[in-house]
Amino acid sequence: MKKNKIKIIIAGVLLLFVLGGLFYRYVKPTSIAFINFRDFQYAEIMKAKPNMFVKLKRYDLRETKMPRLTRFKAIYLFGMGLHLKPEQQLKIKQAIKKGSKVYVYAATSTGSDLTNLTGKDLKAIEGYFENSGKKNFTNLLNYSRRVFDNKKLFTQKISEPHIIPRNLFFHLDKEAYYPVKKDYQLFYETRGYYDQAASNICIVTSNLGPKNPNNRGPVDALIIGLESAGHNVYPIAGFTRRFEFIKSVEPDLVILMPHGRMIPGQGEALIAYLKEKNIPVMCALQMYRPYEEWSEDLCSVRVWSCRNWMGPLICRLLAPSLKTTRDYMCLKPFLNG
Repeated sequence: MKKNKIKIIIAGVLLLFVLGGLFYRYVKPTSIAFINFRDFQYAEIMKAKPNMFVKLKRYDLRETKMPRLTRFKAIYLFGMGLHLKPEQQLKIKQAIKKGSKVYVYAATSTGSDLTNLTGKDLKAIEGYFENSGKKNFTNLLNYSRRVFDNKKLFTQKISEPHIIPRNLFFHLDKEAYYPVKKDYQLFYETRGYYDQAASNICIVTSNLGPKNPNNRGPVDALIIGLESAGHNVYPIAGFTRRFEFIKSVEPDLVILMPHGRMIPGQGEALIAYLKEKNIPVMCALQMYRPYEEWSEDLCSVRVWSCRNWMGPLICRLLAPSLKTTRDYMCLKPFLNG
């Protein structure tokens, strides 16, 4: 009797080991680290999380000390503003030796680019990040578990990156984006939005378009408000074809959602065009604190925005129409570029 009990115990222990091994090999959640990603970027990735079998961990190196990373099957870093100290680089290299896959998105220096992906893995992960959006980030997390962690359970088949053009017209529908004006115009008229007698307004943005759908609230609200007021609205996302798109619309007004320069290398040509056509330009700033608090600050927010977001082009366009001494004094230091 005693021997039977011992055999049962041994069999139970062995079964637990086998089940534990099977769980670890086929079921255990896949851990993925995201380092140096901004709040809005990580929020978008979180919303794309497919299920409980993908575990995400974010590290902001400005606030958190980098831990050991060897437990993560995939480590993704945002390269802009990333300055890794030698000890931080060492921890990433240790994780690589243990089998972790590392990709630095938008790397700005060779010292911080510790990417160890190659071939089709690099092409896939690069494509998911470059095009972003919920569909691509879901594919990113699925790929990380299915390929890098080699777990097929609770995953889907690998999908190619969903390509979103770098420059496009877009609308409220998250799938409504068009690389040329004629396609957008067809969509706009077919849906019944277009009014031939109404004014045309361009909304120009870089970081609040289809590639960042979870941070589009301000732009969508602006589209709805302007259309409700009886205007035709042409939202434009991207950098390099802005001038071309604006000219194709021949707008009565341009509203810029400022982030970086408005048009790289074509500033003078744009100024000449806007002056010739007498097209006013407005800037719609995103505020991350209550309006009352923001408006009480005489210059700090406005000057910072003008210098770092709007650039000398917009300052020069706005200067002739400034209506108050307060506004002029905020812009004056930067009117000469």
